[in-house]
Amino acid sequence: MARYICEGANTAKCVTVINCRNDVNKIKGVITLKDDTTNKNIASWTVNYNGSSYYGINSVSVKSGHRYTLSFSGTVHSTKGLSESVGNSVTRKN
Repeated sequence: MARYICEGANTAKCVTVINCRNDVNKIKGVITLKDDTTNKNIASWTVNYNGSSYYGINSVSVKSGHRYTLSFSGTVHSTKGLSESVGNSVTRKN
């Protein structure tokens, strides 16, 4: 779901891809980039998307040598009236 790509020593491209079942019609949640070296969240984005697939890219300034975790936590809603909690994360040293 979440993918962290380094674009040099000072910029991270945060790519989030969420692919759900065909009966999902709403994706809601929060994408967060955390600096694990300092234990601080440095950026977050809200996802409120109508559909079963979401793709987002955000660029953030980062520090060389730090470890970062990009995560998504949220809920998907289906056309059948059901909802399910979803989440994923990836950690990478810059």
